[in-house]
Amino acid sequence: MRRTASVLAAGFWAACTPARDEHRATFALAPCELPGAGRPGECGTLEVPLDPAHADGERLGLRVAVLRAPRREPDATPLFLLAGGPGQAATEAFAAMLPAFAGIANDRDLVLVDQRGTGRSAPLDCQASDDLAEGFREGELRAAAVRCKASIDGRDLSQFSTERAADDLERVRAALGYEGIALYGVSYGTRLALRYAERHPGHARRLVLDGVAPPELVLGASFAKDSQASLDGLLAACAADESCRAAFPDARRTLDAHLERLEEAPANVEALHPRTGEPVHITMHRDPFAVALRGLLYAPELAALVPLTIFEVSKGRYGAFIAQAAALGEPAQEEMSFGLFLSVVCAEDVPRIEDAAVAESKATLFGDALIRELRGACEAWPVARLASAPAVTPELLVPTLILSGGLDPVTPPRWGELVAARIAGSRHLVATDAGHGIGSRSCVPKLMRAFLGGEPASGLDAACLRGDIRPPFFIDRAGPRQ
Repeated sequence: MRRTASVLAAGFWAACTPARDEHRATFALAPCELPGAGRPGECGTLEVPLDPAHADGERLGLRVAVLRAPRREPDATPLFLLAGGPGQAATEAFAAMLPAFAGIANDRDLVLVDQRGTGRSAPLDCQASDDLAEGFREGELRAAAVRCKASIDGRDLSQFSTERAADDLERVRAALGYEGIALYGVSYGTRLALRYAERHPGHARRLVLDGVAPPELVLGASFAKDSQASLDGLLAACAADESCRAAFPDARRTLDAHLERLEEAPANVEALHPRTGEPVHITMHRDPFAVALRGLLYAPELAALVPLTIFEVSKGRYGAFIAQAAALGEPAQEEMSFGLFLSVVCAEDVPRIEDAAVAESKATLFGDALIRELRGACEAWPVARLASAPAVTPELLVPTLILSGGLDPVTPPRWGELVAARIAGSRHLVATDAGHGIGSRSCVPKLMRAFLGGEPASGLDAACLRGDIRPPFFIDRAGPRQ
């Protein structure tokens, strides 16, 4: 469950003032290597107040990295990259995406700020467990929260919120000498971008929101419903694919029957740890299995394995499934600040989960397991509900490009549609066969580059997204049929 939580394991200033010609930071920057950048960056630490109400009180250091554009135009607005989670550090999370953003990075500075509580910005890190079986135990998230609390006692967790993070971005902008900035947020990072634009509209020039998590999306409340829709779409695609249909003629019925068996009695699974090679015994219960299966829906490359995975586990062969879950979970645990994740969702989201959402979740095959896990963890986490957290997307007048994956199990297109209705002049693009986060896929970086360069979102030629074909289904362990 903790692995799954980690995967969760990102005014209209038409006559805006151009970015300042000379960007001189008011804090020290030194040459550094940014993973994935392909060229040196500049890194430094900006000291900010832990609690703005006590500016002379405790301070924390924000890790800031800047990738300077080699041929930046004088009026090129820098792009701030905001990571997801909540709990990912931007300087770590975007390593894999920076090569796809090479064209954008040639035009304008890229700025990465580790959100307070993540990375090297006063991280709320907890010791990750090496027990593979732990990720398949019911109630594990609460147990992890209890352990984590013991390791960070004494911290004022109320200061690690989306609002504080948005104001931190404003301090970084001012310290770097930029008059205005563009923001690219993915997943939870989209919520942070919206919060920044609401609180600091005079400096938000353009937004790119990828996999939108607006305030209306209560983290955890609709995950089962949206995951069910994603799975249904995936299995419908399998049924429409000749080779997949022939290999797995009734994948949904097979899955339902397997879940019923696990409901009646958990499976005793013997497997090899995919990293250490050591034997591992796992008692596989229904709900942890379903939650782990949900994690495979995030990326099309993993989703292409789902029909085969269903077939394999129905025959009692769990090895590949466990390896896939571990491949998702272990990097997420290393890259996520679990304490920051809890500090945000337990103050801003979980208290807003209503009984109707629980009932709706129970009606899906994924059930209300995630809600129960999140509520249990938040009962053990010492942070109060943040009443000032917005529950509605602000009505903004900022040029905005909204991106969604048609099979996204956590931030599906309906959330992008909601935000598009609230932001005048925005445009919502959907990659039908894609999953969660499409910023580095297909032609999207080129569309982003054009939009950030000044082209109206309405003028973008998005026909290229229709060619973004879903990866072929794996028919057996050898892969897809050619």
